[in-house]
Amino acid sequence: MSAGAQQRSPAASESSFDPASFSRSRRYHATGNAGLILGDIQKLREFDSFQERRNMIWILVVVFGFVLFFVGIAFLFMDRTTPAWVTGGVGLATIFTSFTILAMRSGLDLDNRRYELVAGILGLLQRDMASDAPIQLTIDFREHNHKDKFVRSGKVGRWDAKFYVDRWLEMKGRLLDGSKYSVSMIQKHQDRSRTKRSVSGKMKYKTKTKGSCEAVVSIKFKEKCYPQKPPNDLELYKSANLPEWVELKSFKTEGDILTIRATTTEEWNSRTATQGNVARDGVHWLAMMFMNVYKQLNRSK
Repeated sequence: MSAGAQQRSPAASESSFDPASFSRSRRYHATGNAGLILGDIQKLREFDSFQERRNMIWILVVVFGFVLFFVGIAFLFMDRTTPAWVTGGVGLATIFTSFTILAMRSGLDLDNRRYELVAGILGLLQRDMASDAPIQLTIDFREHNHKDKFVRSGKVGRWDAKFYVDRWLEMKGRLLDGSKYSVSMIQKHQDRSRTKRSVSGKMKYKTKTKGSCEAVVSIKFKEKCYPQKPPNDLELYKSANLPEWVELKSFKTEGDILTIRATTTEEWNSRTATQGNVARDGVHWLAMMFMNVYKQLNRSK
């Protein structure tokens, strides 16, 4: 359930999204059916769009502040000291205030890939779910280098590095055949920095960020529905079919749980209902992972 929201039954259909609470935590939590979750995602879209419009207004205010500042400089060259100080001062104050507000609001500009990924994959999964089947969902929209996501510091070659693990998506639910599924998305980042002396002898400070994204899909199946033992892990690994921009990490069975893990260093996106196909589509990535799992389960019937 949303932070600050009251407890609701899984079959609730009203929105559990609380904009005020979400603005403080930047984490979305919900337990409800697909209708509630998809309704909340629409609220997230509207929230994100509203924040983008407000940020654009403040960017225009920054531009206005620079205009006032340069008008003040023009007055100064015209020996109109008082208008110069007043206009320039107001311009500088406007610039400073606007940049401060934009910095404070930066965390509210959401990564739309995250909620669109959930909308896309849930739109596919709900075809194989009861309409009142409960879903547990957490989406973390906080920046990748938030203090809660810090793992350790170290060295990578000549670079000083800070390592972060951003477990930004956890989704769990139940399918019509009684199987339980879980989906996780994990972003791993290295914020690197080093000081280097240039040819001219000047010291330069350089930074860069390296990252990868890992997807994990697990199905806890009912053995009475799938009595045949799935293939061994090596056969599972060889049988997997994923997008070419994704690398398979593992595909294995542990008891009654079949898990596939895949990662990518490529920049990916999430298609929307109006956008259609996109390059390196995260929804397609997760859909293919589910297809690989169920291909093996169907062979186990």
